[in-house]
Amino acid sequence: MLLFVLLDYHCSKLVELRFALLLELIVIGLIESYQLAEYAVYSAVIEDQLFKIKKLIRIEKQKVAHINEDKVAN
Repeated sequence: MLLFVLLDYHCSKLVELRFALLLELIVIGLIESYQLAEYAVYSAVIEDQLFKIKKLIRIEKQKVAHINEDKVAN
């Protein structure tokens, strides 16, 4: 199930590293609840998507600022 989450969302390396760490923690017994590990991966996926959205918003704001600067300069 967790692997499908990663494949479905085409996650960043950060999420893949978190997934690997969670698997390791499950194997050594530090996280006994599979559901807890699954929740952590879903949280990482959401975090990654929010970061990408914030980055896109910042880029769009910069584009608008450049357009406004060009209008004022002309």
